[in-house]
Amino acid sequence: GHFLTVLYNYELFYITSEYYGSFAYSGHPSGGYLKIYDLTFDVQANGYEPAYSVFRLDNVEDFYLYLYNVDITGTLYDAVSLTEVYGVNLRIVDCNFDTYYSGLSLYNSESIKAYIYNSEFRGINNLYFADLYSSSIIVRNSHFITWDTGYDEGCVNFLNVGLDTVQVSFFDSFVDTLSEEPAKVSVT
Repeated sequence: GHFLTVLYNYELFYITSEYYGSFAYSGHPSGGYLKIYDLTFDVQANGYEPAYSVFRLDNVEDFYLYLYNVDITGTLYDAVSLTEVYGVNLRIVDCNFDTYYSGLSLYNSESIKAYIYNSEFRGINNLYFADLYSSSIIVRNSHFITWDTGYDEGCVNFLNVGLDTVQVSFFDSFVDTLSEEPAKVSVT
């Protein structure tokens, strides 16, 4: 319930195996977990640009990130961002992500097991997956709303995804728009 102001557009929680610009080959903090329950983030960035993200995992292996009843709102590029990760187990349950751009972004990653249940996403690009391989994403009873379809991006976007090795399943979920244009699900 606290009001957070992010200076210089940084992430709030940044978990990485890099150490002062160099990669830690010992694999730390691989194998860990972060569980967040019953928290609300209202993030307002200083200046014109949105903050980067609330939770960012970068160059991490075999990590568990669980978000239960977490509300993330404000001027953010991403609520949750995973970049160059391997073997990450992600749970987003009973959450509300109302961001500028994306609720969940997965970049250049492999062997992700994501489960999204009973959650709502609002933004230009609610799910954004790029260069994702050998992964499974299951979405149940969730709602994705885009407030502006005038951009090239879709409400849900899969770019350069290894479709032969990535399984994305939607059950009792729907994509919607607040504009007069139809919401888009984009796959390349």
